Amino acid sequence: MSITFDYKIEFDSTGFEKDLLKNLDEDSPIQQRWNQIIFDGSIGYMPMITGNLRDVSRIANGDFKGGEIIYRAPQARFLWYGKVMIDPDTESTFAPLGGTKIVTNRDLKYTTTYNAKAGPRWVERAANDNLSSWTAELQRFIRGN
Repeated sequence: MSITFDYKIEFDSTGFEKDLLKNLDEDSPIQQRWNQIIFDGSIGYMPMITGNLRDVSRIANGDFKGGEIIYRAPQARFLWYGKVMIDPDTESTFAPLGGTKIVTNRDLKYTTTYNAKAGPRWVERAANDNLSSWTAELQRFIRGN
């Protein structure tokens, strides 16, 4: 299970070389840095008890190249939606291998022992709180390169 998000940013390109701007693609160092900023900036909003979601997702993203961030762990979809998911046949939270769970209207309860802001849709909530600082950090990175 992987989850993909699209975020657009705007920054002042005054003074940047045209060659730099035309090389902004999904494998560019700028895109790589942006993905890392988003991932790292969202960790404090990510559900965490053991750190498995964070650790497996960090490994799945490698060096953060490419135009997406991957959240990969067996529980990623379950935690993202913040709703209890069940097997439609047994109504159990466990599904057989290859089975597909359905989302219920029952909310998950997140522990905030490790992350006070832990909860569903962690990237969206983190972006709502931090997008301007993330953008400023990316601008500093671009200026430094």
